[in-house]
Amino acid sequence: MALSKRAYIKQISIYLENKEYEKSYPLAREMNENFPEDTMTHYLMASSAFWAGKYEESIEHGRKAFNMVKSKEDLIACALITSSSYYELKQYSEGFRMLKAVEKLKYSEDIETMMFVFSLALKDEKEAMKHAKNLQVLNAKLAEKLLKKFLKSSD
Repeated sequence: MALSKRAYIKQISIYLENKEYEKSYPLAREMNENFPEDTMTHYLMASSAFWAGKYEESIEHGRKAFNMVKSKEDLIACALITSSSYYELKQYSEGFRMLKAVEKLKYSEDIETMMFVFSLALKDEKEAMKHAKNLQVLNAKLAEKLLKKFLKSSD
């Protein structure tokens, strides 16, 4: 017998929080079978698939959730998980495009950090510096740490 939608959400969230991805992924798949038209189903599927290393599946469900959500925060959350999967697949242009779609919704450390990383992956130094400066305004320590990390890795 299937769980209620609320029970699925709670249990999958607990598994993700505890980094029990080997448990969250199959449960998210089960939830997807029982609630295939639900936004939260697709978001949890995207997250669970990402942490299980199933990036293409994560993108599929992340995009579905992205197209279904209505709030700014939910759009951003979907864009972050989906773009992370694009990054893992080295599909930098697609990931950057996804982030660009939510960039103006909220001035966010997460978005600026990801856009900085994607800009470097795309070898667009001008764009990377723009996001490094934006991040500096939001969180100077994080920006400094990130820049040091990338400068060190380029040696």
